[in-house]
Amino acid sequence: AVDPADVLSRDFDMLRTGSAATWMHLLSGPESRSSTEAGLGEAGVASLVYERRRPFHPARLEAFVRDGAETVTRSGGFFWLASQPRTMMLWSQAGSLLQVQPMGEWTADGDDANRASADEDASGVFGDRRQELALMGPDLDAGSLAEQLDACLLTDEEMELGFDAWSQWPDPFSQEA
Repeated sequence: AVDPADVLSRDFDMLRTGSAATWMHLLSGPESRSSTEAGLGEAGVASLVYERRRPFHPARLEAFVRDGAETVTRSGGFFWLASQPRTMMLWSQAGSLLQVQPMGEWTADGDDANRASADEDASGVFGDRRQELALMGPDLDAGSLAEQLDACLLTDEEMELGFDAWSQWPDPFSQEA
């Protein structure tokens, strides 16, 4: 057991904390190459590396964040949101605080030099767009969590609508929202 005094008496070091972000290590390691990878790390904290090649529906993702992510205590990565199809979005969450913000364009939408430098993952109709999130929590059920996130993805019918239609959907993650 951890004595609360040991944790609460420590000074917070943003530089040390940011450089030690477990979610970044999960995404950069070999386990990030599978579409759904689960593991049990130190102190019984489970993790899930979630990768998919479909965008999230903004309303369904908002509902997941609001109601379905209670076992996730730390997560991060980047994601593809249908309502902002040309923008790579950053996801950073600790406890009940979630930060979502634009990171820039997907390589597929950049200039010729950027497109030429894309890695082998940037193939197909949608280029390098994808979900790449690492999620952690002590009571995390990786299979259930992956199913909940999958339910936030666009359906086949919604995929057929394309960028122009997706961009018209209400977006709770928009900077203007």
